[in-house]
Amino acid sequence: EESISEWKIMMKEFRRRWPDVKKKRRVEIHINSFSFAEEKRLSMEKFQQRENSQISRIFSVKDPKVDVIYVAPFTLTNEVYEYYKKILELGELEKPENRFHIVVPENYVKFKE
Repeated sequence: EESISEWKIMMKEFRRRWPDVKKKRRVEIHINSFSFAEEKRLSMEKFQQRENSQISRIFSVKDPKVDVIYVAPFTLTNEVYEYYKKILELGELEKPENRFHIVVPENYVKFKE
């Protein structure tokens, strides 16, 4: 109960400060997370691919004040990385590889699909 109360206070303060925060340079870290019980996750078809559908969050870099670190649930192929990089380049973002980074948990292979 106490942690929920603290969370609410923190979120209220964040919302209050957001107009100032969004004017400043910042890094957004996007961690894929569907909050499902383990038995549901284990029974879902292609769970990791569904989680990775949140990759579109990298487009936050269209804001020149935002860099993005995207935590993928598994290693993406170079073709996928190049695809998103090309989309950002077509959107007139120079050197998008300097503005978005994809990382994968070191032990991702231990996570069950």
